[in-house]
Amino acid sequence: MSYLEITIESADDLINLINTHDIVYCKSDRYIDNKLIEESFSRDSRYSFLSYYEKKYVSFHSIYEQNELHYDGISSDNKRVIPDYLFFNVEAAHSADGGEFLLLHTTDFLDSLPNKIVNRLENLTICYYQFKSFFNPKPHKDQFSFAVKAVDNYCGNRVLRMHIPLTVYKNDVLCDGQFVHCLVDDIKISAPGYSGKDLLEFYEELNSYIFQSKALYKFKLKKNDILIVDNRSVFHGRLATTIQDKRLMHRFQLVKRPPI
Repeated sequence: MSYLEITIESADDLINLINTHDIVYCKSDRYIDNKLIEESFSRDSRYSFLSYYEKKYVSFHSIYEQNELHYDGISSDNKRVIPDYLFFNVEAAHSADGGEFLLLHTTDFLDSLPNKIVNRLENLTICYYQFKSFFNPKPHKDQFSFAVKAVDNYCGNRVLRMHIPLTVYKNDVLCDGQFVHCLVDDIKISAPGYSGKDLLEFYEELNSYIFQSKALYKFKLKKNDILIVDNRSVFHGRLATTIQDKRLMHRFQLVKRPPI
């Protein structure tokens, strides 16, 4: 099932919610500390956290620019380090207007699209350039990084395997010759058979379907909220805020043990 909204009382509740729905929006009357989440899952042999050096999570302290729709692990050629689930734990929420958190259930989205759009996606290969990754944090200008098929199969369902720029922010997503240039992350994208202009127009068409789709979920996240996301099926992203603002959100990446 795709979506569940529920009130939780402890970190142990999170374990029981894993793998019940692809998106779980958890509300709580109090902040559930990261250490409690770590301790709860350390007692469960089915899962393990991917580590960020000495930590099992990464923290985000500010918010302003938009963040394209994507899944974590797109640049990895090792399925063992692609997260199965993501946790977003909100310790302090931003107060500026905008900044809605976006989740796109890609299977439901593909099922809702016209056949002509699905056919184009199934025949689309996306090439990424100057993509910053753990192993190459400072790529050269226009350096080829990797290529992926836009549609894949996961547990018998079609899923998207691409990043989707939010083209509503026209100053952030530009046509640059053969490329679409996403300025926020300074990533360039191309596709065989497409000029940069053609690919940008296709992204714009996809955006028009996305923002009318019931497969898109928007959240104005509040203090103490936790989102559980099936990273293999669901893209996450964010709208921009009107001004730069403070927030404190922590992201965990969880893999099944043993990983697939």
